[in-house]
Formats: sequence, C-alpha cells, structure tokens
Amino acid sequence: MYDNEFSKINMKNKSKKSQGFSIIELMVTLLIASILMSYGLPAYHDFTVRQKMTNDINDWLGDVTLTRVTAVKRGQRVVIQSLAGSDWTNGWQVFMDVDSDDVYTAAIDDLIRIKQNIGGDMTMDSAASGDIIAFDNLGALTGLALLGGGFQMNIDHVDVSKSVLATVSPSGMISTVDL
Repeated sequence: MYDNEFSKINMKNKSKKSQGFSIIELMVTLLIASILMSYGLPAYHDFTVRQKMTNDINDWLGDVTLTRVTAVKRGQRVVIQSLAGSDWTNGWQVFMDVDSDDVYTAAIDDLIRIKQNIGGDMTMDSAASGDIIAFDNLGALTGLALLGGGFQMNIDHVDVSKSVLATVSPSGMISTVDL
C-alpha cells in the first residue's frame, strides 16, 4: 500500500519537466542587474580616470627623477622641459644640456627621452615655475626654478575631483600632495 502511494507521487514529480525560467524571474533578474550597473558604471568611470591621471603623474615624476639621476651619474647639467610652455600635458623632453642654454639643440645636446602628448582632460600647469627643471651634477636644482625657491606644478582633471601639487625642492627632492 505505501509503495503504491509513493510511486504515484514520484510519477507526478517525474512527469513535470523543468521548463526554464519564467518571464517574471528574468525581468526581476534584469531589473536587479540594471540597478547594480547604474551604480557601478559611474564608479568604474571615475576609477579609470583617476588611474590614468595617477599613471600620467607617475610618468612625469619618473622622468623628473630620471633627469636628476642622469645629471648626477653623468656629472653634467640635465634638463626636463615642457614641449609647450608651462602646459606639460603636451609632453616633455629630457636632455643633457651641454651648452647650458636651456634649449634642446640636436647638434649639441644629447636627447635622453621624449614623452609625447598625454591627452585627456587633465591639466599639468607650472605657470608660476616655468617650463624647465634643470639639475646640476650634484642633483640640485639650477636656473630659474632655483631662484623661485623650487618648482611647483598643479595637476587637475575636469572629470574627477582629484588635484595634486607636485613640488621639486631646491635640493632636488620631489614630493606630491593631494589637494
């Protein structure tokens, strides 16, 4: 008697085949996914913009350090110079300034590295400090940046609320501060 009742219940369960998800279940899942995406996409955009800005700042800081180290290593004046005045977003060049005129001359000076336009909506402005950072054979600042008490650059991005102040002290030490 019990075997027969259990077998009827098992037969009913086996006869119902799984038909997949209902349209309601799919719509609820899509609704939840769209709500999560609406929060996640702006945060992801902000993250990628901040990451690119951090990478560009680190490229510039690395090249300033390269300039200083090369000056000490070679025992000569080495310059990093903006390619477009005080706007460093158009790129910069690092060169050994053999004739000490703060201008790259291909026939005289030795080009060490050039960084092209970094693009984007970032500003790297050193209007108060000029467009040249020069280091002597001891790794200290020389030229106009030294007279101004060091070199400062404001770095901003229009899409995010991140600003950085980069400073090169007269002794050649580099520091950054998030504003």
